[in-house]
Amino acid sequence: MAAQVEGPFNYTATGVLGDQRNSMLQNELHLRDKVGHIKSRGYQLPMQSFVYGLPNEKREYSAADALASWKLSHYSLNSDPALRGWTGNYLPKGGASKTKAASERDFMTMNKAAVADGLVTTEETNDYRATHDIRRSPWNRKELSGKMRSRRLPPTMVFGIPSRPSTPIYEVIEHKYQDQWMKERQNLLSNKRAEEVKKPEVMSAGQEFT
Repeated sequence: MAAQVEGPFNYTATGVLGDQRNSMLQNELHLRDKVGHIKSRGYQLPMQSFVYGLPNEKREYSAADALASWKLSHYSLNSDPALRGWTGNYLPKGGASKTKAASERDFMTMNKAAVADGLVTTEETNDYRATHDIRRSPWNRKELSGKMRSRRLPPTMVFGIPSRPSTPIYEVIEHKYQDQWMKERQNLLSNKRAEEVKKPEVMSAGQEFT
């Protein structure tokens, strides 16, 4: 007897729910489980030659290029009206100097002045910055060196919190701390009892005195 050829509808609900329809192959409720196979969900998978995942695109620059050079973004300061007249936060080569290029724009002062004039929106603040150029006081090498002068610390200076000394293990084994606690409790109780005994004596002596 020839073996029966399996078709796509052999593991569907054909003959129970109706005729053979192509929609039954995509409906999970119409599919029947195969012995020794995973449960089918009715999705159409691509061909066997299909490769899953994202392709590895070749990058233009490598790690060697990044270490050899540093590529900067060509952003024009003139394109943003809020950055007109901005010279950056970097000092010129050779140290600080009292020049206009070395000073920075004082954005805090400009923001306060803009709020004082009633300008609170972003556009109004940007326009105010574009029309007003307020800069911080220029750098002075002597003043800067005096402010940044650090204290001289001894070479043997140790920072941090000292560690707690370790507990001797032999004192733990011989219950030294337990005995010490019991003695403290006994002394405390004996002192309380002595105070309670003295109070009635003082009151009785006062009554006899009156």
